[in-house]
Amino acid sequence: MTLKVNGSMIDLQSSVRTVQDLLAFYEVSNKIVIVEHNSEIIAKEEYAKTVINDGDVLEIVHFVGGG
Repeated sequence: MTLKVNGSMIDLQSSVRTVQDLLAFYEVSNKIVIVEHNSEIIAKEEYAKTVINDGDVLEIVHFVGGG
């Protein structure tokens, strides 16, 4: 499956089927993130239910602390 994630085209294994799987793949599932899937912001409660398909466009934003 090919997706556009944060502006870059990526190829993923077929085991990545949901937004939650994608966050685990990028190892950010335990961080505070905002996910936009095909121009729609997804609620955290919906990550496991939101299926991603070939050609989808996602933006993943996570917060970095500093000072």
